[in-house]
Order: sequence, then structure tokens, then C-alpha cells
Amino acid sequence: MNPQTPTNPASFQRIYTLIYLAQLASVFIYGIVVMVVGIDEIGGSAGTLFFPFAGISIILAVSGLFLRSRILQVDAGIDYAEAQGKFSTMFLVIIALFEAIAIFGLVLALLGGGMKMYLNFAIPSLALLLCQYPLLGQLVEKLEEIHRRNPSDERERPKA
Repeated sequence: MNPQTPTNPASFQRIYTLIYLAQLASVFIYGIVVMVVGIDEIGGSAGTLFFPFAGISIILAVSGLFLRSRILQVDAGIDYAEAQGKFSTMFLVIIALFEAIAIFGLVLALLGGGMKMYLNFAIPSLALLLCQYPLLGQLVEKLEEIHRRNPSDERERPKA
């Protein structure tokens, strides 16, 4: 997607729903990897790294929730392309922060923590990711509102 050529709100929703579902599915794929590897005992350095990773995960969750609270706050005069760029960037950062929590669990599981260690991180990650799907609908509604308010954004942009 060329940043100078905005897509319509329906295309935006299709593209970012696909990205969202891919990140959601990756949490399940990480769990399958942990099951295939088959480490069941908490050993190695997983126990040592649990609390630092848990602390970082809490920081990631709080950061993502803070961004989520700010994403729909746009200036009144913002044009459609600028709003779409802001929304897409912030939405991707939010879901990446929440997926990173599951990645920490995967790392700990592979370091000897097993499935129980992974689930300590995967379940909160999934919960946070699942709570983001309604946000996508809100972003599309806001984009449609901006698009209706500024129909001049339909003009063809100069090619570089």
C-alpha cells in the first residue's frame, strides 16, 4: 500500500482484519511449536527469566492499552490520508505489542519452561488481542466519517 494513495475504508478494514487475524493465529502457532518441542519441566533459565519477562509484558500491555485509548483522538482538520496513516500505524503497533507478550512466553517455553510457562503469557496475549477487534470497526467508522467530511481527498495525487 503506497502511503500517498489512501485506500477506501472497506479496503482498509479488509487489509487490517487480515493482519489482525494473522497475528492472532501466530499465538496459536507458537503453542503448537511448544507442544511439538515437548518440554514439560520448568528448568534451564526459564525460571530465572520469568519475572523480568513478566514485568516487560506488563509494560507492553499498559503501553498498548494507552495507545488504544489515544488512537481515535484525531484533530478536527485531519485529512483522510493522514488519518489512515495514523490509524494503520497505531493499530499495527498495538497488536504487535500484545503479540510480543506471547513471544516472551514462547522464548521461556523453549528455554525449558514448557507449555505451562507459555500459557502464562499466551492467555493474556490472546485476551488483549481479542479485545482489539472492535477497535478495528471503530477505526473504519472514524475513517468513513473523515472521508464524508473531506470528499476532496478523492482527488488524484501527483505521482512521484
